[in-house]
Amino acid sequence: MLLNSVELLDYIVFTIFEKSFLYCANIKESYPISDCSQELLKNVNFSEATEIPGYIKERFSEKEIAEKVNSIHRLYQMGKISRRKNAKHFINLKPDTITIKLIPTRRCNLSCSYCFSKNKSAEWDMSIETAKAAIDYFLSEFYSPSAKVTVDLSGAGEPLMRLDFIIALNEYLLQLKTERGINIFIQFASNGMLLTPETSRLLKESMIMFGVSLDGDEAVSAKARKGIKYELVVNNIKSMTDKRFFGIASTFSGINHDIISIFENLYQLEPEVVSIKPVRSLPDEDGAINSSNVEGIKLSYNDFCEWLLKKLADGKEQVFRAIVNGDDFFGKFLRNLQSPAKTIKPCYAGVDSISVDAEGNILICPAFINHENTFLGNIRDGVDKNKLESLINFYTDNIEYCKDCWARYTCGGECFAVSYNNFNEYTKPDQVMCELKKHLIQLSIFFWHTLANEQPLMYKRLKGG
Repeated sequence: MLLNSVELLDYIVFTIFEKSFLYCANIKESYPISDCSQELLKNVNFSEATEIPGYIKERFSEKEIAEKVNSIHRLYQMGKISRRKNAKHFINLKPDTITIKLIPTRRCNLSCSYCFSKNKSAEWDMSIETAKAAIDYFLSEFYSPSAKVTVDLSGAGEPLMRLDFIIALNEYLLQLKTERGINIFIQFASNGMLLTPETSRLLKESMIMFGVSLDGDEAVSAKARKGIKYELVVNNIKSMTDKRFFGIASTFSGINHDIISIFENLYQLEPEVVSIKPVRSLPDEDGAINSSNVEGIKLSYNDFCEWLLKKLADGKEQVFRAIVNGDDFFGKFLRNLQSPAKTIKPCYAGVDSISVDAEGNILICPAFINHENTFLGNIRDGVDKNKLESLINFYTDNIEYCKDCWARYTCGGECFAVSYNNFNEYTKPDQVMCELKKHLIQLSIFFWHTLANEQPLMYKRLKGG
């Protein structure tokens, strides 16, 4: 017996670049389809007695309709098209990777328009004692011997304003490595102003991973990053003698979304990865992504997708890897669609990633520094188990806004910080960002099928890692 309610089925059909696809959400598989199949999937209830609407019979031949009906029946029988399944997920409280996000300072030598840190006083500088205590606490509570531990200092200010702190903290981590065999290291993102050749060399010699935030060319960067000395930052990057594991992160916005231009300006500085991510601004703030500019952003990503396919046709494989090997917004969907694993959270804040501020307060992530009522506890008294359990239970199948969405296992849901800033709750999505993410997922499906059809050898190589 086949299902007879289109509304309960877990798939979507869509057209992009004049090509149509079927995406089976529960198993994360997609198939190119004909116009006939698209009309059938959208408009026919496939019960034992299939009724084909007259307008479909007028548009397509009897033979084609019969062939497509049989193909769709096979997808049902194979379980490709199925009812929505909202199963509970087990989340390991001692994961294989742990990220401890410390906030060494809120001070900064720039004033970026989209910065979420309000109080930039030196009184919020973290002491090395608090940093050590935070690391000790999380190692005792959440660490397992096989875990890789990252100490991320990209909190709410410019980390290099605390270079002595970084070096002292790294010495402590080296001690932990030697004495306890813990795989632990520091990483952070800088605005690049203080990244002199001497500093970058010292960080590399200390095996500290770092990257730079830059929004594109000089005019674009200066518009958002007040006080930036663009040539200085570029020269600091160019003077680096070792760019292994070095990445550049950019923020696109409602007024800065020429994705090709952003990528090209950053990639010419020879980073290993480039990550272009959306601004986290309230919908009515200057530069926010909203209904007035989202269509332009989608078109920009369309251009970027076609540009990327052309680069691969020219053998520029490293361009693609620079996108998918980092934390790029579009790259994560390209990556997620190549894996059968389901993405059930927007991030794992509160599960394998927790933040600590200068006073030892435990935060969901650095973006919550201004919301004391959301703190999960402190390193002296520990985590509030009820708050942590509530956070852990925010996964797509358990979120009212997401559980019936076809994109849930590739998207993972709304960023907790964006939702809280917009709606004062953790999981309510911004509908404009939902629209953009769904478009990028569809664009990613188009990308992989186009690559497989037009460049099969390149597809096999990239799919293999």
